[in-house]
Amino acid sequence: MNRLSKSKRPKLKLKMTKLEYIIMGLSILLIVMNWVIVIANLREPDVSDKRDIFIWPLLASITFFALSVAARFPHLWNYIHPITHENAERQYKNCQVCLGLTGLVVALISLFVELDEIASVKGAESIVWELLVWISAILLYVVTGYMIYKMNKLK
Repeated sequence: MNRLSKSKRPKLKLKMTKLEYIIMGLSILLIVMNWVIVIANLREPDVSDKRDIFIWPLLASITFFALSVAARFPHLWNYIHPITHENAERQYKNCQVCLGLTGLVVALISLFVELDEIASVKGAESIVWELLVWISAILLYVVTGYMIYKMNKLK
């Protein structure tokens, strides 16, 4: 196995798979839902500080954009195992899916936190949303753990 430095790693043009398109579509859908909820609640008189409700959709949007840009340059990332010409495509694809899933979970967490914030401002019981936020956060660790396991398997 011939280990390559970052500058000598293969620069592959990888096409997106159906799974990646589905993940991207769901992420965009969740981010749009988040913005729609924020815009719908701007008219509500009981939203205390209107600037605060923009934090989570903005965070999800920036994260999604940053991860999308990072996915275009897989040869620059750090990997657990050395990248060779033989394993480059497998490792790059795996990490692109991992970035997509991470963006999806961040968008999901953002949506649930936003809904929890709005419910608490309106005086509604928000235990369901809090539970969903925790489940989503745990899901983020599960996705990361699974992708590391898969990366070890693909070496």
